[in-house]
Amino acid sequence: MHPTLAARSRATLLGLAWGDVLGCPVEYWPKPLIAEVYGRYQTLPERYPLERIPADPYIRQHLRPLGLHSDDTQQAIVLLHSCLQDGGWQVGRWAEQLLQGRRRKAWRGTGRNFRSAVAKIAEGWPPLQCGSDTAGIGGAMRIAPVGALYHDRPAELLRVVVEATVTTHADIRAVSLAVAVATCCAWLVDGMEAAEVRARLPDHLAGIESAVAQQGLLAPVDAAQTHAVSTTLRQFLATAWADLASLRAALAELAASLDVDLRGMAPPSNHAFVQLGGVHAVCVGLWPGQEAPAALLSGVVEEGGDTDTVAAIAGGILGARHGDDWIPLARCSDAEMLARYADATVSGQLPEAYADFLERERRWSALERDHAAALAGTPAA
Repeated sequence: MHPTLAARSRATLLGLAWGDVLGCPVEYWPKPLIAEVYGRYQTLPERYPLERIPADPYIRQHLRPLGLHSDDTQQAIVLLHSCLQDGGWQVGRWAEQLLQGRRRKAWRGTGRNFRSAVAKIAEGWPPLQCGSDTAGIGGAMRIAPVGALYHDRPAELLRVVVEATVTTHADIRAVSLAVAVATCCAWLVDGMEAAEVRARLPDHLAGIESAVAQQGLLAPVDAAQTHAVSTTLRQFLATAWADLASLRAALAELAASLDVDLRGMAPPSNHAFVQLGGVHAVCVGLWPGQEAPAALLSGVVEEGGDTDTVAAIAGGILGARHGDDWIPLARCSDAEMLARYADATVSGQLPEAYADFLERERRWSALERDHAAALAGTPAA
């Protein structure tokens, strides 16, 4: 049975959160290590097999409590607050809410571009001048529920996506990927079939790329960079891949031609660069095969690399497409809270005050720090 609009809307957040939670335990692990420790990584483990996990401090410090979401989901919820509070979306409020979270020590697992932006906000910079010149996927990781909120208001959707992304990632390619993800979710929530989304998305995105490039929010770039995301998506969405392995092999070939640091990212399909991890996530979310969404998402994580963020992007799209029946919400540490915010994508009503959200996240972040400290001295392989 085709999922209802409400189920598809709710699942933009729940799919994002589940992808985040599923990918967190192996974030930035190489693919061979995941296979060595877990064999097939098909769902969230019940416990960490510490006897098989290397004692590498970087790996041990990133072993979050199983089931706990990271900054990907946190920022998606902040966006809901920024959009649904009185007066609707305001980029200044978005920036202030990010700063409030830093002051309360609520954020965890954030990337350097996010931290740089929030530091500039604290110094009084205008929000739309705080983003780093980077084509990372951090703007797209949090955006799926915005597609649900504004699925029938494309002009408002575009404004929110562009302004929210530029605040942290001031690069046309980062903005373009965020628009692509939000558009996929909006169209799928609205009932469009995935095949039509695949056919329409590249041309739609190319027009938006041109318009955004002319707005003056970003430094001028050449046409090739302006349309890098739509061009890559046009190629990858139109190709009749034999299987996902073939698609990932093509991404590896593309990676060799791009000016990105590939160290530690072999294979590079989950690299935190929009034309690699971002395109991978969109293609998985819109995959034309018969694979179940849960299998598609675990397959993303098994590739290693930036597992939680790529899986969060793919999970949001898969949720908008398939609804929420496939998502094991009970495996998430704060399932009740996630369900209430998922409901907000339908009702338009926030379940709590922003200060209450931050206090809960502050406690979870303190728990995560204590968990990492406790594991630091645990015997390992």
